[in-house]
Amino acid sequence: MVIFDAEASGLGANSYPIEIAWKDPKTGEHDSFLINPKPIERWVEWDRVAAQIHGIPKEQLLQNGIHPIEAAQRLNSQLCGSIAYSDGVDSDNMWIATLFNAVGIEPMFEVRCFYSYLASNNLSKAEYRKCLNKTKTPHRALSDVNRIITSSFEAFDTNWHTYCDWDNQ
Repeated sequence: MVIFDAEASGLGANSYPIEIAWKDPKTGEHDSFLINPKPIERWVEWDRVAAQIHGIPKEQLLQNGIHPIEAAQRLNSQLCGSIAYSDGVDSDNMWIATLFNAVGIEPMFEVRCFYSYLASNNLSKAEYRKCLNKTKTPHRALSDVNRIITSSFEAFDTNWHTYCDWDNQ
């Protein structure tokens, strides 16, 4: 089980994922990477408002981003058979679908709703949100993942991830 987040070029129908991160709150194992949009011809939409929020210049994606095929293969290799939990599951599932559809690969992991996980384990969404709202971080994928984990530690306790039933949510 991991906590997952993706950043995108915008929120429109022609937007695409530009950064992905995940982290296991139990082990601390994690990964984060930028995605180079150039290999996918239809990935051209660039929303200036979104860019101001995440602060990732398109040039940085072109210079430091990995090929979308490598991104999909890397995620499948690292998360195969896992359930990844996201606090923005609708958007993150859309970005995963956009990435994997663009490169013709099937995802070998599932992204589920973090809030459903909280409800299923009788953990207070309100308490979590209270802690989450106290912390501000740059709107980047790994920062957002760490913010979710840190807020959960504060809201519940340092062992919240060990006594919950992750795989049956």
